[in-house]
Amino acid sequence: MYLVRELEGAGASFAAKKVLCQSAEQLEGAHAEVAAMERFHHPNLLELLAHETVREGRGGRAVVYFLTPAYLEGSLVDFVERVKAGVGGRAGEGGGPGGPCRIPADQVLRIFLQVCDGLRCMHEHDPPFAHRDIKPHNVLVRGPGGPGGWARPGEGAVEAVLMDFGSVREARRTVSSRLEALRLQEEAEAHCTAAYRAPELFDVPSECTVDEKVDIWSLGCCLYYLLRGESPFEYALGSTGGSIALAVLSGKYSWDGPGLCDSGGAEEGALRGLVDACLSQDPTARPSVQELARRCRALLDDDRTGPEDGRDAPSPAPEEVATEPGQRV
Repeated sequence: MYLVRELEGAGASFAAKKVLCQSAEQLEGAHAEVAAMERFHHPNLLELLAHETVREGRGGRAVVYFLTPAYLEGSLVDFVERVKAGVGGRAGEGGGPGGPCRIPADQVLRIFLQVCDGLRCMHEHDPPFAHRDIKPHNVLVRGPGGPGGWARPGEGAVEAVLMDFGSVREARRTVSSRLEALRLQEEAEAHCTAAYRAPELFDVPSECTVDEKVDIWSLGCCLYYLLRGESPFEYALGSTGGSIALAVLSGKYSWDGPGLCDSGGAEEGALRGLVDACLSQDPTARPSVQELARRCRALLDDDRTGPEDGRDAPSPAPEEVATEPGQRV
């Protein structure tokens, strides 16, 4: 990845991604990512401004270039690390050199809602598509309202966009044999980060249908990360013989200890409820992305956070879903 500037005009900055393709399979994957970025257009999905495939070197190795807007503040991981380092905070929130500040609950909801809205564009496509690798590293952020100067409620928020479309696939995949199940597991191992991967992708049954609810699990992990500063299942890495796969399949995670979000009482319970609903072991019990967006808007108060730049357009009527909490330790 390179930061580039235009030589004429305003000298704007852009991000240039260079993908070296050593095989026909890698070239096909890069072109599939280009196709995914051209298929979906939404303010909360990273925009592909230009792309080109060239041949370089003596062997004529294929190289695919992607040009996108630059997000100089980095990813959600960089955002959270700045919070942990004590950069910023509203008056009375604490924080400063050597100590963490707290993320206002409204900012957590606004960031999460933007990711939901971007993903909704993919899930509502005909046919639906799943991202399959949603994680804090794949959410870019920029703009006012971040560590160093939180925006007040109603004053805007950090801009968030979902990136990295190399893992994107048609969402609904029917498995009817053990061989197909193993192929899907191998594909998930190659493209889906373990700490944010849904349990049904760790142990795929021989007869099942995997769908866009794998993304809802990952969204729940990302919301937990915003609230706590780590994945809900990373604790397994600190245990002797620990396994993220076993931790995910157990469905156990903890709310013990201090978090990063400045919330309490009913508000904190509502945020935890969103996570618990997303992290249901039963995919059919997880809410749809439309329902998640509706619940976020309800928490933010629709009257105060109405449509903004077309980003908060009304959602379809929510579907009836079960929201049994995930297991806790």
